[in-house]
Amino acid sequence: MIDVCASAGRLERAGYIEGDYLSRGIKDYLVITAITTRGLREVGAYPNPSNLAERLQRFLEAQAAEADRTERGKRIRQAARALAEVGTSFAAKFAAELAKPY
Repeated sequence: MIDVCASAGRLERAGYIEGDYLSRGIKDYLVITAITTRGLREVGAYPNPSNLAERLQRFLEAQAAEADRTERGKRIRQAARALAEVGTSFAAKFAAELAKPY
């Protein structure tokens, strides 16, 4: 149990989890209340900003292809081109902002 408590404390201090400490006698226990975005990224359960721009671009292209030659498809293709023009860095930031938990 000591190793588990020490490991949980290290994860909390590193920013991978959030928790509240409880004192029980001479021991402090960490009650884990949340896994942070950083923790989720580390285990692959949350999108990585470097992949988000590419994923967003593929999504827009797929949606445009599905809409084909309609006005909606034209607008989606324009959005995809605009996203490509502003650059991967902006697209990654934009997609990361959309993916943030509330």
